[in-house]
Amino acid sequence: MKLFTAVVILFSTLLLAEPEEFVTIDQVHVEGRAFTHSCSYFSNIEANLSVRFRKPNMEPNTRVFLLYGWGGTEQTHGTSFIWREQKEVEMNLIERHLWQLDLTQILLERSSPILIKDLHFAIRINEPGKTPYYEAIPGNGISYLAHILENPEKTTCVSSGSDLPEMEPLVVQIIPASH
Repeated sequence: MKLFTAVVILFSTLLLAEPEEFVTIDQVHVEGRAFTHSCSYFSNIEANLSVRFRKPNMEPNTRVFLLYGWGGTEQTHGTSFIWREQKEVEMNLIERHLWQLDLTQILLERSSPILIKDLHFAIRINEPGKTPYYEAIPGNGISYLAHILENPEKTTCVSSGSDLPEMEPLVVQIIPASH
């Protein structure tokens, strides 16, 4: 009986809640590629990322912003970090209800102990005539996490004149507030 009551409360809460209270993984899509520009001598590992956000039923002239920071490790001490170099940038409307922002980031510099592996991000929405709200709330709420680099040794080498590797879908997770 207690389980039934809990299920009824959960579903009634879901049905009565405002749409912006929910974060769904199908609203975001991240593609990326990591590569190095030198095949014979170690150089920086660089990444190109494309973050897309789709949300139907938004008012015309809605502005969407990507709040992001980097996650990774400081290899000298073995410590990890999240939300490093936090920035907020307006996303570009590329078609109705679809926004995109392209990012470029150095994941590992030749002489640096800093290794970036993840993109942490949230989406801020400014609909005309409404209070701005976050689709995910960084720090004290839920946020998104896209894994960029699992194994630096397997990064694609791009020699001069050769093409960059194809962009590939990245694994995106919703990170709960308790993380």
